[in-house]
Amino acid sequence: MAKILIVDDHLYSHELLEVLLAPHGHTFLHAYDGEEALATVHSTPPDLVIADIAMPHMDGCELVRRLRSNPTTAAIKVILSSATVAIEPIQQFADLYNVQAVFAVPITTEEIIRQVHTVLAPSIEGDPSMLNLEPSSTKLNSTLLLSIVGLAAFTVL
Repeated sequence: MAKILIVDDHLYSHELLEVLLAPHGHTFLHAYDGEEALATVHSTPPDLVIADIAMPHMDGCELVRRLRSNPTTAAIKVILSSATVAIEPIQQFADLYNVQAVFAVPITTEEIIRQVHTVLAPSIEGDPSMLNLEPSSTKLNSTLLLSIVGLAAFTVL
């Protein structure tokens, strides 16, 4: 079971990620911008941060820079996501700052679960059930679509 900090200024993203990942035994912390995320990381260190790139006050890239510049937070695993920023420059940034994965949208819910578990795999090796991509209660067969202008929304297909 991993503690995951979701950082996004859109409530929909928090709700969707929690619905997808809670059946796998993960617990969640929530922040709505990079500044709030830094405070949360220092008070309750997560196993993984999933952060949107485009947020007010402090964006996801600046959050990653600050996490990596602090020895106490430098090793925290990070996944970045974006609906509004071109993926190629973000992937270059991710490589430079040791970001474990980037969610490019649209993305299937199965791919989100797979990437989260791939990133967490070294942390949860002792519990093979955590690597099961199928939640115990239901099969999720849908596509996540993040809409224009950075407004988060999802459609279950």
